[in-house]
Amino acid sequence: MLNSNIDDDHAFSQSQETVLLTIIRIESFFSLISSMFIVISYFKFKSLQKFSFTLVLFLSLSDMGCCCSYLMGNPKSSSLCTMQGIIQSFFELASLLWVTVIAYTLFRKVILQRDSKQDLCKYACFCFGLSTIAALLPLTTNSYGSAGGWCWITTSSSSSFLSPGNLWRFSLFYFPLWTIIFFNGFTYVWVIKAVQRLMRTQPPGSHSKYDKMLRRLKSYPFILCCCWAGATINRFQNVLEPNNPIFALFVLQVSTRSLQGILNAVAYGFTSPVVNEWSSWWGKEESNNNPDEKGEEEDSNRKPLLKT
Repeated sequence: MLNSNIDDDHAFSQSQETVLLTIIRIESFFSLISSMFIVISYFKFKSLQKFSFTLVLFLSLSDMGCCCSYLMGNPKSSSLCTMQGIIQSFFELASLLWVTVIAYTLFRKVILQRDSKQDLCKYACFCFGLSTIAALLPLTTNSYGSAGGWCWITTSSSSSFLSPGNLWRFSLFYFPLWTIIFFNGFTYVWVIKAVQRLMRTQPPGSHSKYDKMLRRLKSYPFILCCCWAGATINRFQNVLEPNNPIFALFVLQVSTRSLQGILNAVAYGFTSPVVNEWSSWWGKEESNNNPDEKGEEEDSNRKPLLKT
């Protein structure tokens, strides 16, 4: 989310605002495509419709919602502006919460040796329920409005840190964000150590599989830090110097934030089972489109008609 007062105070030129909006629209488009690939994969291949990938499905749907909100641009209508702010608040937090659920279920599976399949409905209520509350609360103080190129929880340069807009931003997003980042980091450190202990008990020939798993586990908390560190730095700068927004920090924020859909899709969705399913499907399509090859295969499999 772009957190600024540039629309209210015209701190940036029209060309600078266009640059910010162009960056986030382009990256959001590719993030949307990446997330759609995960959703299509889930519904296309029944072998992927397992509990673990169902969590990834909900994460991808949340990322798609985020991307769609940014692609709305900068609505001039008050009602559309409020709608965009609500959509952003809902899906941004939902995406973070599904990342947390994935980390928690992995912790239960690896450390506690407990299954979480029966808790899917509880997890959905937790993620979407909290996101709904967080999205609706700013309406009580009429805090949705222009936030610099598009709409979110708005503030002005004259607002104090304890203004409704700033309080909503920190309490409903930034505090949960960094709580989630630290929780996930702690969880994955624990899981990684458990996997490393298990790897030492396995024959050396199987270590490559565990090494690949460890690299993927280490990437999960890194994605959150990479995507949201710039936004957090920029937000604190806005609070400390509300009349002096730094354009470079806004560019950093929108450039990293919009990568979340792409990085989540790569880390959580582009796994070996997904790649194998698409490779197998593509191979069958190639075979169907090559009748000569298909005929040769049928001839080789045909039983002899004459007995010797």
